[in-house]
This record gives sequence, structure tokens and C-alpha cells, in this order.
Amino acid sequence: MDSTTAEVLYFFPPFLRVYTDGRVERLAGTDVVPPSINSETGVSTKDVVTAPETGVSARLFKPISVNPE
Repeated sequence: MDSTTAEVLYFFPPFLRVYTDGRVERLAGTDVVPPSINSETGVSTKDVVTAPETGVSARLFKPISVNPE
């Protein structure tokens, strides 16, 4: 479907719109926080690009250690 003719499938004001072609338009909350380490919990984050052609990325959360209990 041509994205210029896509209709709004879901609208969650004031946060986002989801279109029938699968596009998501974020209206609020688009500030980007850099990856970091939480000094209280030891959890570190890393951003990984999952689809270079579209720029889609995911944030990974890694604990300092994993206890198998």
C-alpha cells in the first residue's frame, strides 16, 4: 500500500498513530536517551540496529550477573 494513501488504523492521542500500511507515527515521547549503566542495579544498555535499511533499532538490557536460582 502506498504510504501516502494509508489510513489511520489506531490513534492513541497524544502518543501515536498506527497506519494500515504498518507505519507508526510517534507524536510524543520521542526523546532519545543514550545507552548507559545504572549504578544502582548494575544493568547496562546497548542499542543495536536490527534493520539498517530502515534504521530500526532495539535496546538491549544486560544485568551485571545472572543468578540461575
